[in-house]
Amino acid sequence: MSAIDKTPLKSKKFIAFFFSVLVIAGVIVATLLTQPFNWAMAAFMAVLALGLTAISIGYVISQSALDKFVQGASQIAGRLGNDQLPKDDLE
Repeated sequence: MSAIDKTPLKSKKFIAFFFSVLVIAGVIVATLLTQPFNWAMAAFMAVLALGLTAISIGYVISQSALDKFVQGASQIAGRLGNDQLPKDDLE
């Protein structure tokens, strides 16, 4: 199995991100359960939850797109061979 095809649970970045999502969600739930109910706090926590959801969806989509791009680029580079790849100007 190549590094591109690994599952999310084997990715350190994904595990760290997932842990942070769980911690923030836990803080939201704990705040809603321990604080006296008022609409301002409930609305603020709902906005935080929606924002967290949007960020996590964006993360997953961007990682998927990046993985597909890297896999496609490596396939193209494999077809071209090393002699046909562009050289850096810095060398």
